[in-house]
Amino acid sequence: MRAPSSRGFGWSLALRGRVREDLERDLAGLVGEIEAQVAAYFPEEEGYAVEARATMGRALEVTVRRGDFDAHVSMDGRCSAEQVVDGAVRVSGLAGSRALAAAELRGLRAAAALRWVMGAFGAGLIGLMLASMLVIPPRFAVETLFFLSGLLMVVISVLTLMTTVGIGGWLGDRIAGRLRYKAAASAASDAALHHDLQRWRALCRLLISRRALLDGGLRGQPFRNERASGSLIEA
Repeated sequence: MRAPSSRGFGWSLALRGRVREDLERDLAGLVGEIEAQVAAYFPEEEGYAVEARATMGRALEVTVRRGDFDAHVSMDGRCSAEQVVDGAVRVSGLAGSRALAAAELRGLRAAAALRWVMGAFGAGLIGLMLASMLVIPPRFAVETLFFLSGLLMVVISVLTLMTTVGIGGWLGDRIAGRLRYKAAASAASDAALHHDLQRWRALCRLLISRRALLDGGLRGQPFRNERASGSLIEA
């Protein structure tokens, strides 16, 4: 079974020349519909933890978690203060494996940490070379050779620092790759996660279709629950 990847959607719509009361009613209705559809696809009775935060009837943040599954849906609606207003609404969502996302974050942190460590190691080598020159200063009979030796030290210092940082980045990338591989292998064998993502894909199609309804072309038709019809969820 293939490892699941993060799946998301998003759409925005400009709403122009609307009566303020109608627009506010539409935005509040969209907030309620998103909450209802998320609750229908991911019922708490089946173990889903759903957290919704609405703001002034125009904005909404919904988080869904169960096991390794993690999903977020957000909506942001805006309208001007006039009676005949121009407004906008944006809806987006993202879902995926919590373990896979955490592994990617740990990998990025490990790579960054190793770059810093190896960079500090390179700086230490440069400091050691400079300290040895102070203890045993070189002697040059020709001033030109002394100038060239200074340039050579600058080149050596830069190359040393770049090499150590590069080695640190290479080691960090190897560690990050191993973390991602282990997390992806675990997610690929998680049947519950795949089932949750099937529900999520059906919800995405439903919320994407809401754009046409809100745009006015299909307004008045019922916002049907496609999960109940079973047409978008694979067995």
